[in-house]
Amino acid sequence: GGSDASGTLGGACGYGDLYSQGYGTNTVALSTALFNDGLSCGGCYEIRCRMKADPQWCLPGTSVVVTATNFCPPN
Repeated sequence: GGSDASGTLGGACGYGDLYSQGYGTNTVALSTALFNDGLSCGGCYEIRCRMKADPQWCLPGTSVVVTATNFCPPN
């Protein structure tokens, strides 16, 4: 959380202060299925918008790469 990732200290992957560890602010918490009991920690994911499904929020040809650093439990 936060523009400087200050609200994301610790996390389920145990990386501590993500910003000072060099992860920056492009980090994500994964669902149960993707988290895979922590085996996905540190994994990188490229997020792209589905232009046909939601054109008002998409910038054609753009994507963002994020690093898995936390777990987002259901509900």
